[in-house]
Amino acid sequence: MGVTIELDALYRRFGDTVPDQLGPFLSDATDVVEIRPLPITNKIRRIVSATFSQQMTGVGRKLKLEGLSTLFLTEVIDA
Repeated sequence: MGVTIELDALYRRFGDTVPDQLGPFLSDATDVVEIRPLPITNKIRRIVSATFSQQMTGVGRKLKLEGLSTLFLTEVIDA
């Protein structure tokens, strides 16, 4: 599973205090990919399970997915 966020949106969210853990991801080059393994915790399992749930439908689907990707991103930051 992965998360993408545009750099402008990331800076708006964190301002001048972007967490150090996100440093490798702060490239605007189009040929850079950062892959970082995470330990599989119960919290990660719940996020991934919810992402692929049959309940992930309807008009609020994109909002639900955005919330889950934000939870996943916090796990990357806190790992």
